[in-house]
Amino acid sequence: MTMQMRVDKTQLETFTRLFPEKQAKILEAWKEEGSRATMEAMRNRVPIRTGYLRESITRKLTPKGFTVTPTATYALFVDQGTKPHTIYPANAKVLMWHGPYGEAVFSKIVHHPGSAGRFFMRDTREEMAPVLKQMLMRNIEEGMR
Repeated sequence: MTMQMRVDKTQLETFTRLFPEKQAKILEAWKEEGSRATMEAMRNRVPIRTGYLRESITRKLTPKGFTVTPTATYALFVDQGTKPHTIYPANAKVLMWHGPYGEAVFSKIVHHPGSAGRFFMRDTREEMAPVLKQMLMRNIEEGMR
């Protein structure tokens, strides 16, 4: 799942009709500021265990807006949760992990109970939508000066 934010160019064009040369500059400023703020908001919502998922969240500017997404392969499972499933070793004869007291635990198979979704991507999108709109309006006002 990728979080994408796009600006309604018709709204931007309405505000900048008198200054069309400023439209691109206003949009670029919003994309830069908005993508950084959104990336930071998403990083703050990620459940931290090792920090890898948090640090995997990246941003990319697009022609119409920006994308903020985690690149960790398991990000969707943390975000959406999982159903109960069985885990088998892929490259070894047994699975190994550390138990609650740091001891090594070995098993040929694990019946995982599943996990609840943390929905950090959806929650970030809901949190940032009004913030990004205000940010755009502020960039328009500042760009019109």
